Amino acid sequence: MRIFSPAKINLGLWIGERRREDGLHELQSVLVPINFGDYLVIHPAKIDSFTTQNELSPPFRDDFEQITEKNDPTNNLVYKVLEKSRPYRSSYFHVHLRKQIPLGSGLGGGSSNAGKLLQYTARFLLETEGDTTTLSSQKDFKFWKNEHLYPFALSLGSDIPFFLQDQAAIVSGIGGNILPIPVTSSFGVIALTKLIISTKEVYHLLKRPFKTQETNLSTDYLPSPQCCQEIKAILRDSIDDAKLAPLLQNHFEPVVYKLYPLLKNIKYAFMSLGAPCSFLSGTGSSVYCLVDSEEKQATILDSMKRQFPDCLFLSFTFLTNVKAQNSSS
Repeated sequence: MRIFSPAKINLGLWIGERRREDGLHELQSVLVPINFGDYLVIHPAKIDSFTTQNELSPPFRDDFEQITEKNDPTNNLVYKVLEKSRPYRSSYFHVHLRKQIPLGSGLGGGSSNAGKLLQYTARFLLETEGDTTTLSSQKDFKFWKNEHLYPFALSLGSDIPFFLQDQAAIVSGIGGNILPIPVTSSFGVIALTKLIISTKEVYHLLKRPFKTQETNLSTDYLPSPQCCQEIKAILRDSIDDAKLAPLLQNHFEPVVYKLYPLLKNIKYAFMSLGAPCSFLSGTGSSVYCLVDSEEKQATILDSMKRQFPDCLFLSFTFLTNVKAQNSSS
């Protein structure tokens, strides 16, 4: 079975001022899957096994070879899902990852891989519930239900629960509260850079304004219910970039843009070409813009390639049905 493992973009990323009891800050974001991503090829096997295939574009190919699981597959989230889910299944899988999403891009590549493997495994095991070779106990059956699977996914990574479902969603809390929402089709361009950004570092730098109150962040920190309703309505009905842009914020942008001016330059280049809805995706090294037509998408893509020849630019659309990308091949 070939499973599409989509990248995501963050339409806004808000971080709450107050800490939770566990010391973490609340977050909120609208995550939307796009038609660019990796593929997982999964087959039943006699033992669990995992292989990778480097299909990244040339600027990012060496990163995959040098600093990821090529040297140690146990570092990959796919391997960790296989390992940690082992006690809850009797079936074994060979998983082959065809990798196209660059590392550290803020597009959720590793989380998507892990989430889609968990989603596939749950569907496979629950559909064959009566087969004693797949589920060995009623306890195992309950584990693969969503009420247990989502906390397990969250324990592996904050973005992973989002990828257990197949559509855009408002994600809040620390990643475990997911409200699926409908989105209409939209066009965009994304800039992929060679920068490697440490999420831990930018979180640390972002915490300082919370302590000193010297901040450029909105005084509301998290979006109001009215703001969320407006965002949902625009995404559902007809995406108007000019109306959507003022409603969105990525609280990490001031910190990241100060550290990496290239990303700020890309954002303002998008905007100067008539794409007001341009933001950093997550805390990663990519910046996207949304546009209202394929013609505008093509024009901006061509112009940005000429302005920033050392970056990789891709056009994308929102995915409204992730499952439609899958096949039995």
